[in-house]
Amino acid sequence: MEAKKDASSSPACYRSTVIAFLLSFLLIGVFVGLFIGYMVQEQHSFMETVELKGLMYNQSLQDKNSAFSIVLTSVLKSKIKNVFTASSISNHYVDSGIVAYG
Repeated sequence: MEAKKDASSSPACYRSTVIAFLLSFLLIGVFVGLFIGYMVQEQHSFMETVELKGLMYNQSLQDKNSAFSIVLTSVLKSKIKNVFTASSISNHYVDSGIVAYG
């Protein structure tokens, strides 16, 4: 009578192997999820109302194609870009836009 030499084929061994693989996949998934969540940057948009002192309101600002609106928009976008470029978040700044004058 020969005894079985392969004693590791018991159901308890298979169950512990499956549990170990599931835990390892779960652990790897958590680390990958945290890594992706940390590395992907979220885009933020801000909207602010400003008052330009010393500048008289002109009705032609309502027309986006008027010379005054084009020049003022260009100057304001340039000034805003300069402020963000000089700040500590300059590498995150993308662009600015003027929504409306009023």
